[in-house]
Amino acid sequence: MIPRAPQDLTPQWLSEILGTHVTAVDVTPVGTGQTGATYRVAARYAGPAELPSSFVVKLPAQDEAVRERVALSYRSEHAFYTEVAETLAVPLPRCYHCEIGSAGADFVLVLADMAPAEQGDQILGCGPQEARLAVTALAACSSDSGSSDATTAELDARVTSLEEQVRGLESIIGRVIIADPAAQMQQ
Repeated sequence: MIPRAPQDLTPQWLSEILGTHVTAVDVTPVGTGQTGATYRVAARYAGPAELPSSFVVKLPAQDEAVRERVALSYRSEHAFYTEVAETLAVPLPRCYHCEIGSAGADFVLVLADMAPAEQGDQILGCGPQEARLAVTALAACSSDSGSSDATTAELDARVTSLEEQVRGLESIIGRVIIADPAAQMQQ
């Protein structure tokens, strides 16, 4: 069964997908939910378990119209976590379960909780430190060899190359990354 709403994230369901007895769950909304509904699920186990004490669970949007409209995105996310994620040398939360219905509108993704990490703000953007982390991860994804054994020097070279490409784009289309979005909005 693919849960459709937070009340479906029960101890029984979590027990089934994790293969261990979960005695209780505490479900708390996280994120902003434009295209999906994301929850932090704290789990209590019947006995010792080599599993996290909390997970982040992503469900489809609770609005049926949105759910149908973004089903392709759910399919893409499902494909990423079931076919691509393990081949990348980038920091990703461990995926414990990923399932999608045949029409694509029913979807669930259970990831390790990366707290205290926080969701980015798509409106305000990010600062230089977060941008460098993102570009470093992007550089690792663009490896010609497909190897996850890239050295720090190789990653730094890829980051430098990507940064040079961004500067080139900036000169053509204007400033891409705004250091202070609040100041830009006041102009």
